[in-house]
Amino acid sequence: MSINNHKTYKIMKYADYNIDNNKLEIYNSITGIELIKLNQRTVSKGFSFFGMNHFFKIGEDQYKIKPYMTLKNYTGIGFSIFKNGEQVQFENLITKSEKRNLVLQSILSVLLGLIIGTGVALAITKTFDILFDILPLW
Repeated sequence: MSINNHKTYKIMKYADYNIDNNKLEIYNSITGIELIKLNQRTVSKGFSFFGMNHFFKIGEDQYKIKPYMTLKNYTGIGFSIFKNGEQVQFENLITKSEKRNLVLQSILSVLLGLIIGTGVALAITKTFDILFDILPLW
């Protein structure tokens, strides 16, 4: 399976920017796959649960994308963009339907985490109950 086939990994578009007449898209998944595309060509990819820095060039300019966690938007993820070492601001052009999908994915991810966490906690509690019944207390 190729990381370039983002549909295989259920990667969602988190951001869409227009930089010097180039389309920059940022994708991420709940499984930690990150993908940066410039004009539909993959320029950076990787795996990280907490965000990794991505580097690419447009002409002679060096860009860095630095993801960060935030409570200021609907996904909990923001992006700092640096051009030749200086932070620059661009408007995220993501569509309403893409935003809706991101919100749904975020809600489902939190619910899945709660379900798994509750299941693990119950399993640990049950295991300790059984162990305390079997083992003598000293």
